[in-house]
Amino acid sequence: MNPGTKGDVTMKAWATRCAAGALALVLMMALPGFAGAQQNNYAITGGTVVTVSGATIENGTVLVQDGIIAAVGANVTIPAGVERFDASGKFVYPGLIDAGTGLGLQEAGGMAGPVDNFELGPYNPHIEAYIGIDHTSEMMGAQRVGGFTTVVTGLNGRGEPIPGYDSMIDLWGWSPQEMAVEKRIGLRVNFNEDRAEDLKTYLLEARAYSARVEMFEAGEISDFEWDVRMDGMIPVVSGEVPVIFEASSEDDIKAAVEFAEEMDLNYLIRGARD
Repeated sequence: MNPGTKGDVTMKAWATRCAAGALALVLMMALPGFAGAQQNNYAITGGTVVTVSGATIENGTVLVQDGIIAAVGANVTIPAGVERFDASGKFVYPGLIDAGTGLGLQEAGGMAGPVDNFELGPYNPHIEAYIGIDHTSEMMGAQRVGGFTTVVTGLNGRGEPIPGYDSMIDLWGWSPQEMAVEKRIGLRVNFNEDRAEDLKTYLLEARAYSARVEMFEAGEISDFEWDVRMDGMIPVVSGEVPVIFEASSEDDIKAAVEFAEEMDLNYLIRGARD
């Protein structure tokens, strides 16, 4: 199995999901009124649309309906009542996505602001990063200026095994709930071989807990002891949400892949310096 291929495929899925969810477009020169429009139905017309994945479209149109990019092309039919923004003489680009940040959970170095990128204890699979986002962070504006409209952000946990779930967020919004695109994009695991056995035990406990929940819901058992942390592991052991292994060295990358395959996990490798 090639971990890079699996990661690349999932990253493409993230990008596709973001294009449908974030829908922010970066213009080389700002369109009057566009930034403050905050609406779900509009069309950007007349600009040079740089599609990245296909040919550049001169005098193109980008149509957004119900917050989703509905059409891109040179001959797009715009429904009646949809507000138009004239991008003549400008370039329209898709927003960039940064798939590994702590944005909104810590402020720029030397600046007053919260640092909220860790929780106490080694295992926190019930934590969702988006809820701690500071939407007033100075770093948000800096990222938007650089063309980033969406990021995956998460707690680093100061190296603890499971800091919590990374979240995908838009960089525009008035609250963490409004900014969240995917609250649980993946469960971050700071992996190294020294903690592999502990992680394996934790995952096996989570699978047993998940089985008890299923039995309870099916009426096969009358009661079980609810555990907030184990409850947070259910999307991972069921394969619904991937594990994001933070591994950089060659040995750690190989060990993480072997571990994930052995435990039958849906997974990604992030970092991968070697």
